[in-house]
Amino acid sequence: MLLLTGLAPHRPTQVMPILGSVEDPSLMPVYKGVVLFPRPGHATRVDFPFTPTGEIDGSVLLIDGGSTKELSNVDIELLNREGKVVAVERTAYDGFYLFSGVFPGDYRVRVSPEQARQLSFEASREIKLTIAPDGDVISGIDFKLRMTASP
Repeated sequence: MLLLTGLAPHRPTQVMPILGSVEDPSLMPVYKGVVLFPRPGHATRVDFPFTPTGEIDGSVLLIDGGSTKELSNVDIELLNREGKVVAVERTAYDGFYLFSGVFPGDYRVRVSPEQARQLSFEASREIKLTIAPDGDVISGIDFKLRMTASP
């Protein structure tokens, strides 16, 4: 519990949890914060619900003939159930990507279709997955890309 004092009365004050103060890094606030309108002599109770979250990771590889190499700077998109892009991560020097703080639910992961088109990669599949209500770590969501054939 926290008691805030010295707030200007009748002026909007934004209050939000500090993520570094939470012992479990997989817990995330359900909403980012609230706006209070402090009044003299009145205490406002605010609850910040937290929920377990998950992680999704994998790699992006380029298959060229008989060789395979890691691809850096590839945009990987996380889509919600409605098909809206909710997060984008870019692969590191070794082709690795990581989505952390993913709320429970159904998702799809894909290589950015726009970037794949720009870089002349064959269209990649979307991978469906679910983050469980108690959080999950889903590893090995890998994409193997090939260059499109030249006309």
